Amino acid sequence: MMDRRTFISTMASALLAAPCAAEAQPVGRVYRLGMLRPTARPAAEDRVTADLFIRSSLRKLGYVEGRNLIVETRFADGDLQRLPALARELLETRVDVIVAVAHSSIRAP
Repeated sequence: MMDRRTFISTMASALLAAPCAAEAQPVGRVYRLGMLRPTARPAAEDRVTADLFIRSSLRKLGYVEGRNLIVETRFADGDLQRLPALARELLETRVDVIVAVAHSSIRAP
C-alpha cells in the first residue's frame, strides 16, 4: 500500500507535469475527470473549496468544462461502504483520471 508521503509526492509530480502534457494534447479532445467524494452533494451556495480549487487550477491549464473537460462526480452521502462501487462506476465511464477527495476515498479498493 502507498504511504501518505509517496502519494503526495506522486500527485505533486503529476500536477507539475500537467502543463507540459496539456500543451502536447491534440486539439479538440475532451478529457474526463472523475471526482470521488465521501460526502453528500453540497448545495450550490456551499461549493467546496477543494472543488473550486481543482476546477480553477484546471481552467488555468486550459481545461474548461463544457469545452474540453467533462467532470463526473460521485458522492457517497457519508456511507463509506459505497465508495468502492462508486469508484468502479467512475472507471466504467472511462474517465481519464480520478480525484479522490478525502482519505477515505483514496482507500476505496
